Formats: sequence, structure tokens, C-alpha cells
Amino acid sequence: MIKKIKYAIACLGLLSMIGIYGCDKEMIFDDTFDYYMVEVENIAFQETIFAGQEFNVSFFGTIGNNGCHSFSHFAVIQNEQGVEIEVWGKIPKDADICTQNIVSLDNTIKKLTFENAGDYILKIKQPNGSYLEHQIIVF
Repeated sequence: MIKKIKYAIACLGLLSMIGIYGCDKEMIFDDTFDYYMVEVENIAFQETIFAGQEFNVSFFGTIGNNGCHSFSHFAVIQNEQGVEIEVWGKIPKDADICTQNIVSLDNTIKKLTFENAGDYILKIKQPNGSYLEHQIIVF
């Protein structure tokens, strides 16, 4: 009986952690592509953000140095301190002939919402492990 109670408590704890540290990584990966983290040069978002209201974060940077590269997805982890975002690109594994244009994020948008007022940190993870960080004040 005590073993069942401990198991139930562990399961509830795990479920609550998933709820608190929600993740936006529901990607289905295509094995014909190679995926890589994109370096973000800058972001932009509105100055006034209200609790419970969705807002846009715009991303700027280079996805790849030829036309075979493209945006893949955002990986997002949100918790009580803020949000950590990774930007991912992709290139076909058999990309032999590509146009010579540089592919950029060009204002690629991720929609976010903070349910409660407070001060948060928006962290954009870079390929080298460093972060581009911005403070967000939610009213």
C-alpha cells in the first residue's frame, strides 16, 4: 500500500513538473533533413505586455548560406522565471544543387503568453551555448 502511495506521489510530481515547465517540442522530424540550431542576431517584441494576452516575438538572423536551408521550428521551455527558446533550421541531407541566396529569419514570429504579471527573462539559446537575454515586464 505504501509503495502505491509513493508511486502515485511520484507520478503527480512528474505531471506537475511537466505542467510548470511546459515544452513546445512537438516536432515530427523528417529523417531526410539535417537539423541545426540557428544563431539569432536580434529579437523584437512590444514594450507593453499584459498577463494572459498573447504577444509576438520577432526573430532576426541567418538561417543558412544557400537556398537549401530553411526554418524548421522553435523549441520552447517556459517556467516561472521566463522562457527559453531555441530556433532550429534544416537542410535536406541530399542538398547538392542549391541557389546562392542567403536564407534569413526575416522577422520569423513566435507567439508567447505569460499568465501572471511579473518580471521574466526571455533567453534565446545560441548554437555555441551562450544566450541572448532580454527582460520582460508583464502587467
